[in-house]
Amino acid sequence: MKINYSKFHDKDFKPEYDINNYGDNINLPVLKSRQNETSSNINLKFILFWNEAYGSKEYDIGFGRNPFYWNLCPETRCFTTDNRTLKKVEDFDAILFHQRSLDWNDLPKKRNRKQRYIHYIMESAQYLYTDISSMNNFFNWTMTYRRDSDFYRPYGRVVQIKPLPENLDEYIRSFGAKNQFLAAGKNRTAAWFVSHCATQARRERYVKKLSKYFEDIDIYGRCGRKECPRSDDTDCYAKIEKEYKFYLSFENSLCTDYVTEKFFNVLKYNMVPVTYNGAEMEKFAPRHSYINALDFPSVQELAKYLEKVMKDDALYASYFWWKQFYQVRTSTQDLNQAFCDLCAKLHGQPNGKNDQEHSNGRIQEQPDTHLQENHLEHNFKNPQELDEKVYTDLYKWWVKQSHCKKFRAL
Repeated sequence: MKINYSKFHDKDFKPEYDINNYGDNINLPVLKSRQNETSSNINLKFILFWNEAYGSKEYDIGFGRNPFYWNLCPETRCFTTDNRTLKKVEDFDAILFHQRSLDWNDLPKKRNRKQRYIHYIMESAQYLYTDISSMNNFFNWTMTYRRDSDFYRPYGRVVQIKPLPENLDEYIRSFGAKNQFLAAGKNRTAAWFVSHCATQARRERYVKKLSKYFEDIDIYGRCGRKECPRSDDTDCYAKIEKEYKFYLSFENSLCTDYVTEKFFNVLKYNMVPVTYNGAEMEKFAPRHSYINALDFPSVQELAKYLEKVMKDDALYASYFWWKQFYQVRTSTQDLNQAFCDLCAKLHGQPNGKNDQEHSNGRIQEQPDTHLQENHLEHNFKNPQELDEKVYTDLYKWWVKQSHCKKFRAL
């Protein structure tokens, strides 16, 4: 179903509304005074952050109820905390567990059958820090970068905000011809910021082979000879934008849906990202906005095409056609829409995202094929009484269905 963008105008909304343009929302009106009555506190859903995630227990959203207002969630009757003694642990409505730092000697002693245990991780399935097969029959829901998670939390989104021209191919060609100035002053081939020098994806091998065709692929950071202080990424990107035509958006893992800030951040600048990942890129960005290294049968063929683009200013400029029709969203508020979805789900509200597949910028109804309706078996005397959604084989879902692979010499 196409979105009728013409019907969305800020002037159509009354001052008692805020407008949520975070995540994949497009001018979503949310009432400023939503659920702020004292009586609504009776229906609060309590969410416990059990263990540390990347140096903090705040999970990027923080504590209390206010974060659900700050992030413009339509449903705000949720309260987050890392205080395990705020109430009986079995009385929390949901508990988030970060996969990487989970200690199996430190688990809740009791579990209410109405509770939802949530598997949270933002690193690829190619890097495992524990035997996750021991997590079978433990989690009810998932919050990850995978599009088939219960709560989809990508590193970024590219959201269409305007209708596209009818003859898109002609528009792209014409845009390139009229905007050749976008190539001006860019005298170097590609830049790459990288600090993880040996990866499961073997991206470093690919770049080494690619460097045989170009002498000016510059590697910044711990793995290269160039430096740019990363204390302010904006300054670094702005600097290389002036000199380089391409940026190597190479992931450390080749896994389904694993597309990180290495790609989304670059889209904000006038450099063409060359991608290297395990995702179906047409589901993450407009066509002709990137060059996918894995679309080419060999490194040499990619090098030939990059050379062609470098010599043709109109072709190079055409890769920026999409910028007036799409918006790149990478803010904390964008990521935190996953917690908005979680809050709505705890209140039993369909929000258009849960239990659905994110596809081509749209969300389509699709039954879960990787999940089974099964009995919850952890910490219950009578698990047969339960009929809840459970990840019965987490290794199958998280590892096998991530389809991670490694670079082979091309």
